[in-house]
Amino acid sequence: MTHFLFYDFETSGLAIGFDQVLQIGAVACDPDLRPVPDARMNARCRLMPHVVPSPTALYVTHLHPDRLDEPETRHWDLMADFERFASRYGPAIFIGHNSLGFDESVLRHARFQSLLDPYLTNKHGNRRGDTMRFARAVWLFRPGEIDLPMTDSGRPSFKLGPLAAANGIAFDAADAHDALYDVEKTAELAAMIRERSPAVWHAMLDNTAKQNAERLMRDNPVFAAGHVDRFNTLSAWAGSLIGTFQSEAAVLDLGTDPDDLAAHPLEELIGLIGTDPAQPIKPMRLNAQPYAVPLDVASEDYFARLPTLDKAEWHRRAARLAANGRLRQKILEAMSKRFADREPSPHVEERLYDGFIPRHDEPLMARFRDAPPEERQELIGQFEDKRLASFARRIVYFDSPHALPAGTVAKLDAWKRERLVEAAEVPWTTLPAARADLATLRETEGNDPLFDAIEAYLDRREAALSA
Repeated sequence: MTHFLFYDFETSGLAIGFDQVLQIGAVACDPDLRPVPDARMNARCRLMPHVVPSPTALYVTHLHPDRLDEPETRHWDLMADFERFASRYGPAIFIGHNSLGFDESVLRHARFQSLLDPYLTNKHGNRRGDTMRFARAVWLFRPGEIDLPMTDSGRPSFKLGPLAAANGIAFDAADAHDALYDVEKTAELAAMIRERSPAVWHAMLDNTAKQNAERLMRDNPVFAAGHVDRFNTLSAWAGSLIGTFQSEAAVLDLGTDPDDLAAHPLEELIGLIGTDPAQPIKPMRLNAQPYAVPLDVASEDYFARLPTLDKAEWHRRAARLAANGRLRQKILEAMSKRFADREPSPHVEERLYDGFIPRHDEPLMARFRDAPPEERQELIGQFEDKRLASFARRIVYFDSPHALPAGTVAKLDAWKRERLVEAAEVPWTTLPAARADLATLRETEGNDPLFDAIEAYLDRREAALSA
């Protein structure tokens, strides 16, 4: 039996790989979306010594800074606790609200830095989905089947609270941004979408598995597809699969005749790949619940958004694309070259996708987690993957610095200090950046006692560095 596992994180900020999880809320449900008795997780961990929390994150989550060091649980242990909880209900479909836009990436990086396999949610029969994508898919393919709150700018809002409230789900804003509360409302939202828009629900549920999404595109010469960006700008197209590169599908928007692409050189084809409506070659991530469904799932309101071509012409174009193997191969080559010149990041936190974990290191990670401090120190040098060795060294430094050579401790002391006080622009929150963020909050949000507490907390962090 496949369970649903709804989850949510509260974090120290939005910098993926540099901020950390502070709270995990999770609820397991059966295949009918009924909560499993006693299958709940609500756990916190303490702040890691090299992380400065974003004042904006503390303000949004109403988290007093004095609570950051209260939990006894360490960050890497919280990651292991979440895996143990999830394994009791596996295989599972992991679902959050905007999880594919944020929480999933946070989880992968957090697990990697905790010496755990990063890919918990799409291995061992597990799958992953997102209620925000379910809701946006209803808006895209069968608009009107759920109610959408509107922003002042006239765009629909897919934030959890307004979306839940608009569809009759009681939502108390005072309890929002507590991980467990948000998880419970996410599960209710999923049940509502399944009830009101079953065709979209089941089609998008299939797409929580990469192989299902790819099978849909291969088995349907023409399928309904689209994209919704972070500003909730919608585009729609009838699509036909060109081929796949790694975990992406290259899809032709059949508003473009494939014969018109044949004469383009490779460099020009690279520029025609993207989600902009003017770009006819659409990259669609197969492992991120793509917006793609069979034509019979979409309503007439969806087809009204497309260029006025009859379906017979779509199928003729799809057939010409399928017959032109040379064009399809050239487009896939263009897909492969889009990011070929990208420089590797100088920061180990941003190098998760630089390569898979060597097989040699997989059992070593488990040994490291279970070993006493002195043995952990000896294991660091045995990792083939230098990224893992770096994270392992940090864990020993944070947890048991006495187990490291004095010279190593001195170097890591200097690294931590530089990380906290760095004045240049960096991808993580520093103490100077936190003070600037706090000043902006005071200007925009007025007087709040929490701001004084945050300022006092930052003062203590700086004083500790001086000491």
